Amino acid sequence: PQTRSAVFGLGLASAFSIFALGTRHRVILCCLAVSAVGLVALSPLLPEHLPGASALQNLYAAVVSGAEYHADGNAQFRLIRWHLALETWFSSPIFGVGFGTDILPNWLLSIDELNTFNYGMPHNTYLTILARTGLLGLALFAFAIVWILYRAYRLMRAGSGNAHLLAAANMICTM
Repeated sequence: PQTRSAVFGLGLASAFSIFALGTRHRVILCCLAVSAVGLVALSPLLPEHLPGASALQNLYAAVVSGAEYHADGNAQFRLIRWHLALETWFSSPIFGVGFGTDILPNWLLSIDELNTFNYGMPHNTYLTILARTGLLGLALFAFAIVWILYRAYRLMRAGSGNAHLLAAANMICTM
């Protein structure tokens, strides 16, 4: 599951970079992306004894497993929690339910989660913010992210940006 999230974050950061970079760098990044995707997609055909083949095959398996919802217990776990978090948010859409109210019902929570960091959470940052603080809180949170990415994009397109700015923007995209 963390691999799928990381690949999704990498995709968002790559998309930002493709739009923010100049033509020359955009072509280089696109060639690298196509090569990386192709290598991972063809990894099941690689011999097992080849160095790095098993890591690529594991990455392929993790990403492909997300496409089969019925066979992926982790995806089912998260989708149930996301649905219930949205129901909680619907009860107070503008300001959210606050920080003293449970987001998920107790019947859903397992004893294994008790006293853990994510106890009772939907395992999605944006849904947690939405349920707790409503549209107002999510808008404030999203504004900060969008504003930073917008400014970074403008500086990169104007030629005033540098590798540090692009790296910071990519880190924000992956989050």
